[in-house]
Amino acid sequence: MSRALRTGLAALWGIGAFLNFSLYAAKPELKNIALVKNEAEYVQLYEGPSPAEALDHALASLDVVEASNPKYVQDIQALETELVQYKTEINTLLSGQVDYQDLSSVSGKLDTASSELETFAKNHSKNNENLGLGIMDTVLCGAWAVAAALDDD
Repeated sequence: MSRALRTGLAALWGIGAFLNFSLYAAKPELKNIALVKNEAEYVQLYEGPSPAEALDHALASLDVVEASNPKYVQDIQALETELVQYKTEINTLLSGQVDYQDLSSVSGKLDTASSELETFAKNHSKNNENLGLGIMDTVLCGAWAVAAALDDD
């Protein structure tokens, strides 16, 4: 393989590294987004006596996230509205006679709420895949540049 081809491949990997690092750095991450990620897991795994309490806990955490991220109030309030709706549906299901079907419906509502929280957290946090790809591209760029420099052509 010629030196020019190796140098060209190094340049392409360098461009890839630049693009991936740029995508990683350009996306803002909400302050306290880890709270939302933790709440998604908490709601998913909740097995306490009152399923609506899990959503109350998530709503309290969203208030903290909202207070520290004034630019994203609309997004956070939309998520809060959805969680309040799930909480109302859960309370409606539990207000009557509880049978196995109602319990599975409650579990389904909690799973859906957890999924909404996970999606929100993913959409408002940095993408670690871009960081990993940027590192990989940098390594490959360096490898091709060294190979081009050591070429005896």
